[in-house]
Formats: sequence, structure tokens, C-alpha cells
Amino acid sequence: MYKKNRKRLGQNRLRRSSAAFMGLLGGLLFAASGSQALGQIDDGLISYWPLDEVQGTKTPDLISFYDMELVNLTSDDLVDGKHGKAFSFSNERQTLLQRVHEPSDNLPANKHESYTLSMWVNVTGEGQNDLRIFSEGNTSNSNPLFNMGTHNGGADGSLDFYLRQSGWDTFGHAYSIQQPFDGSWHHIALVQSDGART
Repeated sequence: MYKKNRKRLGQNRLRRSSAAFMGLLGGLLFAASGSQALGQIDDGLISYWPLDEVQGTKTPDLISFYDMELVNLTSDDLVDGKHGKAFSFSNERQTLLQRVHEPSDNLPANKHESYTLSMWVNVTGEGQNDLRIFSEGNTSNSNPLFNMGTHNGGADGSLDFYLRQSGWDTFGHAYSIQQPFDGSWHHIALVQSDGART
């Protein structure tokens, strides 16, 4: 299956994008790794959603075929992005991309001690309370729950991290020092290495 996935990635290597969020949310990448260095860009890559096209009611994952379902989104929501096209999300229309993972899937992220979550975003955060650019949780009880989004009070353009998991103290509303949600394009990456996040 890995060779099949690599072939598909190679066929789509030049298709790049970003995406939008009351502004724009960009190409979403998820990679997991051990302690060894990665040899190629797709080594350890679990999922890559360019977020630049619609196929029926989904947008494709070019690595593992974990396509995301469009909720209140259509091809009309594709706009110019940082690189190629991007999805423009609207809080008013409650637009989102979603996927429910199977137990045998290589996601969600909390299955891995080490991973990177990376995306391009163009968001104005000030005045937008607790809007999510990424959220991962249990569909039945929201535990665990991991969110990245705008400041929960809309105070500024900081990135707000929130994490809740049974048996742990809630790690709630830690804000980035930088202000990436300033209405222009920024690359955001969350790295967890052996359980430690940066």
C-alpha cells in the first residue's frame, strides 16, 4: 500500500494550495515519526490534504485516502490561496471539513507520541471568538479534545491551543506569543516529539 500511496503523491506533487477560515485555512499535512531522521518528504507522512479541489462531497487526502467530507462547502468556496487554490470558510454558514477515523486508521494524531501538524492560514483573529482551524476529538463525549484556533475571547490575533484528555489535567487556552491571525498568510506547525509539544 505504501508504494501505491507514493505513486499517487508523485502524480499530484505539483498540486499545492492553502485554505481559508473567515479568511483562509491551508493545505493540511500530518506526519508521524520516530526518533530517526526522515529521508524523503513523504517518509512518515500520514496525510496530506491540499484543500484545493472538490471531488463529489469530499476533498482528497493524497497519501492515505482519508478524504475529508465537506460540510456546507462546495467548489464555489475555493478561492485563490497562498499556493494555488484554498477553501474559504464561513462561521455564519458553519462550514467545516470532517472525517471520522476507523480504529484501524493511522489517525487521529493522539495515536502517536511524535507528529507534526502543518498548515497555511489566512485569518483575522481579533473579534473572532474561539473559531477552530483544527479540532480533533471523540465524537461521543469530546474526550480527548484537541483544538487550535482563534483566541477564545477574540482578544487578538494569537493562536489558542486547548487540550483535554481523561486522566490528565486540562491544558486550556495557551496562547502563542506571535500573532499569526492578522489577516495575511502564515504557516503554522505544531510539533510533538516523544510527547512534548512545541
